[in-house]
Amino acid sequence: MIHPERDDWARQLTALRQQMAEQAASLDASGEFPWRNIDHLRAGGWLSLAVPPSCGGAGASLAQLQQVIAAIAWGEPATALIVCMQYLHHLRLAENDAWHAPLRQQVFHDAVEHGGLINSLRVEPELGLPGAGRPAGHRGDPSRGGLGHQRP
Repeated sequence: MIHPERDDWARQLTALRQQMAEQAASLDASGEFPWRNIDHLRAGGWLSLAVPPSCGGAGASLAQLQQVIAAIAWGEPATALIVCMQYLHHLRLAENDAWHAPLRQQVFHDAVEHGGLINSLRVEPELGLPGAGRPAGHRGDPSRGGLGHQRP
């Protein structure tokens, strides 16, 4: 398993950069989800680095996680975004007592044992969705060159 305290950490990060870069051009051209990259990260244990050691993860520091994200982003930025969200959610979940302990344990266990991914939904009806633009009924403000929002 990957672990940031091993002597070959720098070599592991270099290999990760190269692995992620192998598909970057084809992923950019196709716009497909980076399944092979995720499978590689899953097989190597990269997806559970932010899971606390008490739950079977590496408990990597923020600096170490940043090194991993940078290595992945150097090779293939879309994959780095997915992994960044994974790490952020695991870090927040480890500090959030609002989640019931069994559910937290399940999320961590799934990441460690199966490379399970976690993310969140963004729903802000008044702002629309990032990929869909403004909700119906909004229009640009012509007095400001079409920028800004105003209700009709």
